[in-house]
Amino acid sequence: MAIFSKNTGKTSTGTLIGKGSHIGTNAVIGPNVQIAGGAVVDALACVHRSIEEKAIFTGVPAKKIRDLD
Repeated sequence: MAIFSKNTGKTSTGTLIGKGSHIGTNAVIGPNVQIAGGAVVDALACVHRSIEEKAIFTGVPAKKIRDLD
């Protein structure tokens, strides 16, 4: 189980979650993954690679479906 710190945005597994990111229910985020600010991860998505900012990701494995303007 990862421990999340509000101050740094990092977890004990090295995962970084950027400001303004939204993570859906039951999404799986792998260790050492960086989720850029403003990114949206859909519910039940499985993220095993770092993802870019201001985009929507969904699926298993998670893939970008569109950019957010």
